[in-house]
Amino acid sequence: MMQQIAIQKSKTKIALGLLGSLIFIGLGFVFTFYPPQMRLSSSYITFIGILSIVTFGIFAIFISKKLFSRAQSLIINDQGIIIPKTGLIAWQDICGFTTIEIYRTKLIRIDVIDAEKYLDKMAKINQLLAIKTQQLYGSPFIISSHSFKCKFSYLASLLQDKLREYHGAL
Repeated sequence: MMQQIAIQKSKTKIALGLLGSLIFIGLGFVFTFYPPQMRLSSSYITFIGILSIVTFGIFAIFISKKLFSRAQSLIINDQGIIIPKTGLIAWQDICGFTTIEIYRTKLIRIDVIDAEKYLDKMAKINQLLAIKTQQLYGSPFIISSHSFKCKFSYLASLLQDKLREYHGAL
């Protein structure tokens, strides 16, 4: 019997992401209301400032929700992997894990037998994002260790080991 493993969020990493977003929002305000004298036109610089405020404002909202959320980030147990907003992905539906790299960030793709089974259970906005992820990367489920209190190599080997453990128990 597999013990339940909870991978905690790293509040420090999330807070640094929020700080970065706030810095870019501040720069956006400077560019919007006090455009520096550059070779570019002031209207172009103002546009860049507004774009920065909107983009990083959205990031800041999502990061703040993640920072103050009490939910576990990732739970691994006998039944499978529990991902917030996705729910349980059962071991019997997992074919394997693939490491992918996007802009020098390593991610773990969860390869599943029937993705539709899980997509149908998701809230509409999460479902749309998962469908786009599936189109881009081949699976709707991608895990990044970036906001966890563990290293990527630990998480990747833990998931592989637990999948092997599940298949060995069959």
